[in-house]
Formats: sequence, structure tokens, C-alpha cells
Amino acid sequence: MIFVTKILMLQLFSLVFATVGWLLDLILGEPRRWHPLIGFGHCANYLEHRFNRCSLSAVSKGAGFLCWCGLVLPIPLSLLLAHWYWPWTILADPILVYLCIGHKSLVQHALAVAAPLQKQQLDEARKQCAKMVSRDTDSLSGQEISRAVCESVLENSHDAVTASLFYAAIGGAPLAILHRLSNTLDAMWGYRNQRFINFGWFAARVDDWLGWPSAKLTALLFSLAPGQKVPFTKVAQQAKHYKSLNGGWVMAAGAFKLRLQLGGSSSYFGRYQSSTYLGAGRQATVNDIFRIIQLVKCSVKRLLLGLILLNSLLLVIFYYSMLVI
Repeated sequence: MIFVTKILMLQLFSLVFATVGWLLDLILGEPRRWHPLIGFGHCANYLEHRFNRCSLSAVSKGAGFLCWCGLVLPIPLSLLLAHWYWPWTILADPILVYLCIGHKSLVQHALAVAAPLQKQQLDEARKQCAKMVSRDTDSLSGQEISRAVCESVLENSHDAVTASLFYAAIGGAPLAILHRLSNTLDAMWGYRNQRFINFGWFAARVDDWLGWPSAKLTALLFSLAPGQKVPFTKVAQQAKHYKSLNGGWVMAAGAFKLRLQLGGSSSYFGRYQSSTYLGAGRQATVNDIFRIIQLVKCSVKRLLLGLILLNSLLLVIFYYSMLVI
């Protein structure tokens, strides 16, 4: 019974600290001077340049796997052991969860594009858009910039917000950090080009696995927001053919909710790549950037409400378990 009580206590704190971490992000935003993920990215770049040199598929995949393990696993495993043997260390979780969340930063970046776009200042809008997306932005039209930002906000609302909250709620900072680091490596190594097709294979697969449940949850949260009904059968069909399965679920659900058509052709590193269309409706405009920001905010609030209700239920269970002991 003591074992069960300890598990309940850790889970209870995880739910509370997930909410606190989000509130810290809402108040403070990302650290301005130095973010741990920047240092992590430098380490990832160093290891990739050092070990991604072999042309043999199996060797390159093995090197990518070992580099992933060396970069991602030490911090979450160390925290997990610390939480189990020294429960007071869980008090650091709100700060660690806060560092995994990028909600306020995502909104700020989107608004930084929308402001010049509303004034038809396309050069400045392209410059700001380039900070959010990996596609070429030098010649994008106003409509294409709007589409790019809408897609980025929808996809990153999962990667940097709801997925982090989901994993923080069920596993505390260790699981939230595991997801965030894995997602970061997928963003850096998950390209299907000659350089990364083998070395980044494991990073891409793990991010797909970790993002599977949280992407479905994000799509569900979008569907619960006021407005157009989301046809999940069509969402699943479109997501299956999109270049990112999890991103496809999130973006298709958001597009259907707002009656938009996203996806299509985009230029990456000078080459056009086609992707399936997501959602159904009209093309995105600058006003849809604000609509999507509101959709994400509404969905996060619903998620937090669910966490609070779950937290209340666990509190009751914890109370009665203490009475039994």
C-alpha cells in the first residue's frame, strides 16, 4: 500500500506542476538570454558532424541511434531516479516543465509575422516567417506566408505545448524532457534527404511514437472548441498521406475546425515539394493567424481544465489511501 501511495503522490505532484509550468511560460515566456535547448542543439550538431560520416546504411543508423541515446536519455533517467529515491527533488519539476513549453513564444512569433503582413510589409513578414518555418520564404506571397504561419502554429501547438503538458501530467519533468529532447532531434535530424535519411532514422521514428497519443489528444481538443465539426474519418485519411503523420492529424483537425485548406506545395532549400492538402475550405489569410492562436489557447485551457479535474480525483484517492494506511 505504501508503494501505491508513493505512486499516487508523485502523479499528483506531476499534474500540479504541469499546470504551474504552463503558467510560468504564460508569465515569463522563453528565457531571453540562454535556453537549455540551444545548448542541446549545439551538442547535437557537434555529434552529427562528428559521427554522420559513413555511407553504409546500417552503420549510419547505428551511429544515429547511439547519438540519440547519449543526448536524450541521461537527463530523464537521472531525474526519474532522483524523484524515486529523493522525492523532494520533484520540487524542481515546475521549472523543468516550463523550459519544455513554448506557448507564449509560439504566439509571439506568429504575431510578429501577422503585424507586418497586415500592413502589406511583405519583406518584413518573410523575414519573421523564416524564424518559424524551414521552407524558403524569400518569394512567398501574403497568402503563402499566412498559410505557412497557420501550419507552423498548429503543428507546434502540439510539439511545444499540448504534448509537453500531456507528458508532464503523466510522467512529470522526466517524461516531458524526454519528449522535448526527442522532438528537437527530430526537427534537426529527421529530414528525408541524403544526409539524414539513415542517421536521423531513429530520431524520426521515436518522435512519431512519442507524438502518437498526444497528437490524437490535440486533434480531439481542437474538435471540442466551438465552431465547425471536425470529421475524424477525413482527418485520419489526410494525415495518413501527409509527410508527418502526427503533424497531419493536428493540422488537419485545426484546418477542418476553421474551414481552411492547408498543405500543398512548398519550396525547401530551392526544391519544391508537394504534400497532401489538409482540411477543406478557403485559403488562409492573415486573419486566420489570429483565429488559430485563439483555437490553440482554447484547446490548452480545456486540457488544463481536464488536468485539474483529474488532479481533484487523484487527491480524493490519495486522501482515502492515507486513511487506510
